Amino acid sequence: MSISGVILDLDGVLIDTESISKMAWMRAANEMGFDIPETLYQKLIGISVLDARKEIASLVNGKIDMDRYMERSAAIYFNEMESNGVRLMPGVPELFEFLRQSELKSAIATSSLEEHAEWKLSKAGLTGMIDDVITGDRTTKGKPAPDLFLIAAAQIAVKPDACAVVEDAHAGILGAKAAGMVPIMVPGTGTSTAASEKIAHAVVSDLYEAIGKLQEII
Repeated sequence: MSISGVILDLDGVLIDTESISKMAWMRAANEMGFDIPETLYQKLIGISVLDARKEIASLVNGKIDMDRYMERSAAIYFNEMESNGVRLMPGVPELFEFLRQSELKSAIATSSLEEHAEWKLSKAGLTGMIDDVITGDRTTKGKPAPDLFLIAAAQIAVKPDACAVVEDAHAGILGAKAAGMVPIMVPGTGTSTAASEKIAHAVVSDLYEAIGKLQEII
C-alpha cells in the first residue's frame, strides 16, 4: 500500500464546526416545536444538506414547514461562526506542513455547498492551502456515495487507490471505501465508530495520530 494523494473532509476534520452544526439543527427544531433524536442526528453527520433535509422531513412527516426550518437552522449556524469565528481542529497546521514536505497532492471533499465551503475556509484562514476543493454541489450523489472522492482524485490527478481519505463521519468512511481509497477516521465528539472500525484502515484520536498513519503508507 502506497499513497501519493490525501483527500480531507472539511467540517469536523479541518475546522471545528460539528458542535455548531448539531446546536443549529437542535435549536431550530426546538424553536419549531419538535426534537431531533440522537439516533437521527448521527445520520446527519457528513451527509449533504439535501440528504439531511430528507431525513428530517421524514421525521416531521409534513407537520413542519421545511423551508422555514432549513433557513432557520442555517441562520443559527452561520451567525454562530460569524460571531465567534471558525476554529481549526488541533493538528491542522502540522497536517498541512506534512503534506507540503511530503509533496503529496491534496484536496478537500466536503458535503458543503461551494459558497459555504469557501466562506468557512476564508474564515479559518485556509484559503489557498490545498490543491483543490470539491464541494457537494459538484454531484447529485453525496456521501456515502464515492462520487465526491472520485472527482477529487481526478482533479489532483491521483488514482483512487493511491489516495488516503481523512474523515470524521461514517458516511465519509463508506464513501472513501467505495471509491477504493484508504479511509482514516478521526471521529468527532459523540461520533459512533463501531461500524467505521470494520472498514477503515485506521481510527485515530486526532490529526497528529492521522499524520503518523499517513507517514506509514506513503
